[in-house]
Amino acid sequence: MASFLYSICDVALHVFQMKWILGKEGEAFDKMVRNFGKRQNVKGPSGKLRKKYEYQMKILGGQPCYIVKTQDSKVEKAVLLFFGGGYFMPPDQGDFALAGEIAERTGAEVYLPMYPLAPKYKLIDTVKSLTDVYWEMLRYYESDKIVFMGNSSGAAFCLTACLYIRHEKLPVPFPGRLIMLSPGLQMPPNEDQIGRMRQQEKKDTMIPIVFCKNIHRVLVDENSAYLMRAFDISWEGLPEMDVYFGSCELFYAYIPDVEQAAKRGNVRVHIHIGENMMHCWPMLGFTREGKQTRAEIYEIIQTV
Repeated sequence: MASFLYSICDVALHVFQMKWILGKEGEAFDKMVRNFGKRQNVKGPSGKLRKKYEYQMKILGGQPCYIVKTQDSKVEKAVLLFFGGGYFMPPDQGDFALAGEIAERTGAEVYLPMYPLAPKYKLIDTVKSLTDVYWEMLRYYESDKIVFMGNSSGAAFCLTACLYIRHEKLPVPFPGRLIMLSPGLQMPPNEDQIGRMRQQEKKDTMIPIVFCKNIHRVLVDENSAYLMRAFDISWEGLPEMDVYFGSCELFYAYIPDVEQAAKRGNVRVHIHIGENMMHCWPMLGFTREGKQTRAEIYEIIQTV
């Protein structure tokens, strides 16, 4: 049975109607993205969070990046954390809080880059900036001691960055592990995926199918479309992955594709299913369900 706090969040999302906001088409969709683009100013961690965690802001690869340090002077691992938000929404206080909590609970140093967003920037610009931050991290950490982690669009970036490194033949090693919370791995979805999504759409309180069909228009062109088609590229040689899907979210439909891509590429992929859970439920760290899943994730990070 869902906890009281989780149930409140579920009801709130129905009332807020995010699914209706993201479900526009044509010029109305483009206008919605532009309107979000006007509200992308990042305020940074609140005073309350700054009292709890030690944040540093540095310019890495040309982008502002918040780094959360631990008290341990012998830090051997790091997490590159990608916030979500449909490719055009900035991070919120929950993202900064998660960064601090990861550092506190795992002993890792956490990097939270403020990467460029649509519609002003294309996806290729975002991925380049994230790769530049990763380059900087490799000055201090071995690649197998770095974890890529993210939620929603940020979760997709974990894999997209690796595919970009391979496609561009960059002399950069892959990180040690990917942890992806509700990633949208193929946009637009193919017909088989859309068929499975139709079975999920009524359960999902946030994301409509039409959003998945439209968002690529503002992000990629013919030359960069591969960045949003993770299942069309071999996964051979990619890092071990942990992928989280809620049984009540749209992206649950990607599970067969993840399994097939992992098998073809001979990659170790652990699929974690949150029964009766929504999109990105681990981000609800104040709920029982969120706390339990985060504890599992922190154990994974500690094994890297």
